Amino acid sequence: MKKLLAMALAGVALVGLSIVPASAAFLTGTFDVTIWNGAPNGVDSNNLANAIPTGTADAHFTYTGPLNWVDIEPQNTTPAGNLASSFLNFANISGYTSPNGTLNNLADFASLSLSIKDNAYVTFFLITGNYYGPGGTITHDDGALLKLNGTTVVDSPGQTVAITQNFANPLGNTTVPFELWYVSANGAPSVLQVTAVPEPATWAMMILGFLGIGFIAYRGKRNQTGFRLA
Repeated sequence: MKKLLAMALAGVALVGLSIVPASAAFLTGTFDVTIWNGAPNGVDSNNLANAIPTGTADAHFTYTGPLNWVDIEPQNTTPAGNLASSFLNFANISGYTSPNGTLNNLADFASLSLSIKDNAYVTFFLITGNYYGPGGTITHDDGALLKLNGTTVVDSPGQTVAITQNFANPLGNTTVPFELWYVSANGAPSVLQVTAVPEPATWAMMILGFLGIGFIAYRGKRNQTGFRLA
């Protein structure tokens, strides 16, 4: 009976560990991303996260992975810095298109400078997808606005050094659609990170997994002790 219990807990441990993602703290999923790059005139782009640019977007794609986008290079004064390829993991991008035809392919987008010192040009990101859990944090270095199920939970449109803000899901511990506006402005660095608290079922499996590992380790130690005494 004890052997069966140990085997069962071992199975639970493996399952518990297998469901924990590599970047468990970051919101992970499949997101729709639209980008405007250009002069911060409200048409080509916007240096404030207070309104979506009215012109046709430069790039559109699907991003599958964690919302953990960081470019920590020094502030750039030329278009050789703050590149899209330094900010995003391009292996996570699919379905790329350029609605206005200015960035014809993914290689063109990769070499795009998102912003430059003094804001001659900036990049506005519109990101949509699903948010899970009761709440989390957003870390951003320039303007950001976050809506959960249509309710604004973070409203920080102006340029800033990297800051972290807490927010709560207005519908509690459930999955809701989100819309995120983010601006990369005034050159590198660029930071956008969104976290999510795992749902209770995930926490339960993690705890069971750790308990299972502990029990197996304890049984192994007892068996070794018994062998030495024999």
